[in-house]
Amino acid sequence: MLPALATLSKLLQIEGNLEHFHVPKYQRAYSWNKKNWDVLLDDILENKSGYFMGTIICVDDRTERRPNEEKVYELIDGQQRLTTISLLIAAILKKYLALTPNKEDRDEFLISSLAKKLVKKKNEFYKYEDGGFMEGKNMCFLRVQPSTQDKNLDDYKYALGDIGLLNNISKPKYYGLRTISNAFEFFYEKLPTNLLELLQIKDKIDKLEFIHITVGSQADAFVLFETLNNRGVPLSAVDIIKNKVMTTMEKKHGIDMEESYNEWQKLLTNIPDYRDQDRFLRQYYNTFKVDDSIKIEGVPKATKSTLIEIYEQLIKKDAKKVFNDLLSK
Repeated sequence: MLPALATLSKLLQIEGNLEHFHVPKYQRAYSWNKKNWDVLLDDILENKSGYFMGTIICVDDRTERRPNEEKVYELIDGQQRLTTISLLIAAILKKYLALTPNKEDRDEFLISSLAKKLVKKKNEFYKYEDGGFMEGKNMCFLRVQPSTQDKNLDDYKYALGDIGLLNNISKPKYYGLRTISNAFEFFYEKLPTNLLELLQIKDKIDKLEFIHITVGSQADAFVLFETLNNRGVPLSAVDIIKNKVMTTMEKKHGIDMEESYNEWQKLLTNIPDYRDQDRFLRQYYNTFKVDDSIKIEGVPKATKSTLIEIYEQLIKKDAKKVFNDLLSK
C-alpha cells in the first residue's frame, strides 16, 4: 500500500511519467448531480488553495512495465470526484477558448497544459497498451476515464471532441439528456467570463489535495473501500455486495474480475431496477435460509439493515456457490 498526499497537478502531471485513472467496467455509472456540482464549485471558490478532496483508492497489479509504457490505474474510489473535476477542467478550456477568439491573444502553454490533463496522445506505442485507443496513427489515453455504464464514456469522449481534444467523435444519441453532458454544460455556464477570475479558478483546481492510495489487488482495495468514509454519493448495498462477490471470486477462486462482471450484468439485465435488485437479494435469503448452507446464525430475516452482513458471511462461506445460486434463481 502506497499512500501519498498529492495535488491534482501532481496526479495529472503533464511532464515525465504520466499516470492515468480509469474506472473499471464493473463500477456503477457516474451519478453526481447539480447539488454535488454546486457544492464542489463552492468548495473550490470559497476555500483557500490546497482544499482537501479526500482519498482516492487505485489498483495497480502490474509488477513491471516496458519502457515508456503508460501507467494506468484502476480507479476504485474517486470516480465521482475525478470525473467531475475533469469535466470542470474541460469546461475551463472551452470557456478560455471562447473568451480568446483571436489566436494571437491565447496562451498556448496554458491550452496545452489543460489539454494534457485530459488526454495524452503518442505516436510511438506498444500494440494493445492497457487503456489506450487508436486515433489515426496515434494512441490516446484519457487521463481520467469514466465508467462505461449509461454511455458515460461515449458522452465524455464527445465532450472532449467538442473542444477539439479528440477527432471524429460522433455525437451519441440522447447525449444532451444524460449526466455527463449536463455536468459539462453546468460548469461552462457557471464559470466566470472574466479571464483573470477564470485562471484563478484553474490555479485553485491545480492545488486541490488528495490522499492517493495504491494497492496491488482488487481485494485489498475493497477492504480499504469498506473502512474509509467516502465523500459524495455512497455505494448502495447492492454495489457493495457486487464488489465483495467479485473481489472474493478473484482472490479465492481465481475467476477474472471481467468474467464475474459480465455474469453479474446478466442478473442486472433481468432485474434492472435497483429496488427490485435489493428486494431480490433479501427474498433469496428469506426463502432459502431453511438450507443450513445459507442460514446465518443470529440473523432470522434479511432486511435493509442486515442485508450486507448476511451477504458478507455468505460470500465468506462460498462466494462461488452464492454467486451461481443467485444467477440460477
